[in-house]
Amino acid sequence: MESVMATASSKPTLVVGARGSVGRRVLFELLDRQSPVRVSARRPEPGQFPTGIDVFAADLTDPKSLAPAFDGAGQVFLYANHEGVHGVIAAARAADVERIVLMSSGSVIHPSSRGNAITEEHREVEEVFRAASDLTVVPIRPLVLATNAVRFLDDAAAGDSPATDTVEGILGRPACGFDVWAADHAADFAVS
Repeated sequence: MESVMATASSKPTLVVGARGSVGRRVLFELLDRQSPVRVSARRPEPGQFPTGIDVFAADLTDPKSLAPAFDGAGQVFLYANHEGVHGVIAAARAADVERIVLMSSGSVIHPSSRGNAITEEHREVEEVFRAASDLTVVPIRPLVLATNAVRFLDDAAAGDSPATDTVEGILGRPACGFDVWAADHAADFAVS
């Protein structure tokens, strides 16, 4: 099966928010696979990222800051801020980005989540990207993945959580730690 980030391009993947829990794991998995990668953070500081990686200061809510980071990127991984979606779209178009992998939430397709403020923000972001039909946007929608749940997932995967059986009952498979999830999805960023 072709990964969602597979492309004939040798352009690097831009990992937006590479200091965060998710972005950091995506970054290191791409590096492990020897994929070309660059990173951005709102306020990067020396020594925060491995040497030899292009690092950009970019804030999703500041459209002017995005152009240098997006320029030359083939793919972009991001967790979009609902206030910055239009700037991301403009930057991706201007840089001729081939694909955006959008970290969203499974709650957007879960009927019981309708009306939840966080769900509605994710839904709004996806709808704006969907309207940008000239861009290839691939939403990733984990159900139980959030910065405050990473430890829960690792505990559940180790069997150290009273919710371990609940995770398996909901997902139909045992819980996995975030490191396993990141490794499972790293191929989404592979350059073929």
